[in-house]
Amino acid sequence: MKAESILVRTHDDVTIIDILEENILEMEETALNELAKSVFAVVERRAPVKLILQFGQVKYFSTSVLGMLVMLKKKVLENNGVLKICRIHPSLNQMLELTKLNTILEVYPDEQSALHSFLT
Repeated sequence: MKAESILVRTHDDVTIIDILEENILEMEETALNELAKSVFAVVERRAPVKLILQFGQVKYFSTSVLGMLVMLKKKVLENNGVLKICRIHPSLNQMLELTKLNTILEVYPDEQSALHSFLT
């Protein structure tokens, strides 16, 4: 795993987390847990958070990531926040559709669309 697996930045009052790993499928469980802890820490520090999780670099991920997304959604909601996901690779989007997670996660094609959705 890279030293920095995420990049945290802001746009107005929205926090954007860029996932910098290309292949989360091959990450060891320890590395995946560290990635999850990093993301969860941002949610706790910035609660209530308007959060965009940007997957533009990610080409592959394991089903463990799906569980992490569900837990993250729950954590964000518990902290009165909002979670949106963007720039999902088509094969990953298909996985979200097959598992019906696209019905509980707000998925946008690009960052601008996700940002704009906070205005409406």
